Amino acid sequence: MPRNSVFWALCLGALVACSQHAASSPLPAGPQNALATSTSFRSAVAAAHPDAGFKSLYSFQAIPDGSDPAGRLLSSGGTFYGSTVMGGKNNLGTVYKVSTAGKESVLYSFAGPPADGRYPTGQLTLKSGEFYGTTANGGTNDYGTVFKISASGAEHVLYSFKNEPDGQNPPGALVALGGAFYSTTQFGGKYGFGAVFKITASGAEKVIYNFNVNASPSDGVNPVGDLVAVNNALYGTTINGGPSNHGTIFKVSPSGVEHVVYDFKGNPDGASPYAGLINVNGTLYGTTLYGGASDHGSVFKVSTSGTEHVVYSFKGTPDGSIPYGRLLSLNGTLYGTTQYGGANSIGAIFKVSTTGSEHVLYSFAGPPGDGRNPVAGMTALSGILYGTATQGGTGGDGMIFKLTP
Repeated sequence: MPRNSVFWALCLGALVACSQHAASSPLPAGPQNALATSTSFRSAVAAAHPDAGFKSLYSFQAIPDGSDPAGRLLSSGGTFYGSTVMGGKNNLGTVYKVSTAGKESVLYSFAGPPADGRYPTGQLTLKSGEFYGTTANGGTNDYGTVFKISASGAEHVLYSFKNEPDGQNPPGALVALGGAFYSTTQFGGKYGFGAVFKITASGAEKVIYNFNVNASPSDGVNPVGDLVAVNNALYGTTINGGPSNHGTIFKVSPSGVEHVVYDFKGNPDGASPYAGLINVNGTLYGTTLYGGASDHGSVFKVSTSGTEHVVYSFKGTPDGSIPYGRLLSLNGTLYGTTQYGGANSIGAIFKVSTTGSEHVLYSFAGPPGDGRNPVAGMTALSGILYGTATQGGTGGDGMIFKLTP
């Protein structure tokens, strides 16, 4: 796994989307390896936003610590829990906890196949005092796992995926609905294009829907974003497929009845919706990696019946570009991160109103003092935003930050 490939670290899916856009939409230029001097770092931070209220809480240190934090933080009892794609004792990823003051400890280091998972990418889910999550690879067949872990770090693999007709490479969080968890696999399933599955807390798994690029009407393929439950149905996104092959929004019942709610068109619409959707008063909001008016991605809203509207189109630098992470709704405003763009072309934190008024709150400046390339959404606690940057920090292995908006 190449150390600096965020797309690969996020579990294969973005590579599919990127390959389709590489010729027409190269990644924004920016300083890729140079370390900022302390003077240039301070200048960049000041230029980004003088009153941003931004603070670095913790910098990861790879081994035996974690590196490449890609999943959103989960808040529980005033402590945050999360995972890193790599790093830890075996360099196969970790589950960690961190206080609001920045005190961090590794709860568990993944050991890899055949007994354990590797490369966790999604947010953890808390149920009955235990945390549940997925690893993109590892397990008996190295196609990914579902695991649970206690607050003290005792871990157990609940299920190992088998590819076809099962799923392969689960990238996202587990969503609790009706006594079971639901999520997706990016590949595998009956047709090899991904699946929606359910699994109980004891590890009984069942595929409820198989995506099929050859379906009629055209289906989406390669689901990677987290599902969201609305009125006893699950809504999600696929980064590819659909009639226009720019990705879809889909709805699936717990019994497996699926239909495409919306088909993305590219420009001036969005393309490749990577992050999951959020529900704000019955309207779904999300982001696309590409498309929009400038092909740097978009924020969109869509009704459960399929009426879609682009809320905001990113412009690149000094605006944001390529929003990977799931949006956060706080006091009527949407907050998120972009992997690229911002004043230094290495990522930004933004806010946008539901009517489309957007503002960059913070532009990342990179190591040694700051992070770069955030790919996870943020979590709010007492009105303060907490999140991660996949790279950067003092050691270049990623960092945890807080921001007072």
